[in-house]
Amino acid sequence: MIVAATIGHAGRPSRLADRGAVFEGVEETSAVRRYTDALDRELRRLGHGCVLLSDGEYREQWARADGVGAGVYLNCHVNAGGGDRGLVLHDHRSGRGRALAEGVAGELGRALGWRCEARACRPDTNGVPRDADFSEAFGTIAGVRAVALCLEPYFLDGPRRAEFLARLDEVGAAVARGIDGWARAA
Repeated sequence: MIVAATIGHAGRPSRLADRGAVFEGVEETSAVRRYTDALDRELRRLGHGCVLLSDGEYREQWARADGVGAGVYLNCHVNAGGGDRGLVLHDHRSGRGRALAEGVAGELGRALGWRCEARACRPDTNGVPRDADFSEAFGTIAGVRAVALCLEPYFLDGPRRAEFLARLDEVGAAVARGIDGWARAA
């Protein structure tokens, strides 16, 4: 199986100045790059292919993932806002996405020791940004054929941020194990 993974906020021509969250000098894109590199290594070790997508608008990234026949598409981020958990978001219409999100969230929780939740995301239903619709995440994954997730494994400004940043390789490996377990169960 081929997994296509993006580095959230990196290389979108319409938003070149957007580097995602920044806290105490650490940019979201650098943290994501570290855990996606570890994801790539672990997926390959487990016998899967991985394509890292680091530039282009969402539609271009989706087309590239579709073009390589990706079975899984990950839009990878790090959250901000001071939370103390991880989120793995899946398209509300996808039962396979829900199963994959639950597997990845479970592996992240076991590996890192903090709560990680699988949640459905959907188009905005009430006009309130950043609410329980997770519509921003939905917009990052809704147009690809692969089973798609938006990853927010922890908060860049959360209470355990130093531990999180020190364990980015473990984050990537846990995500890969979650994908591998899901693929083997399918």
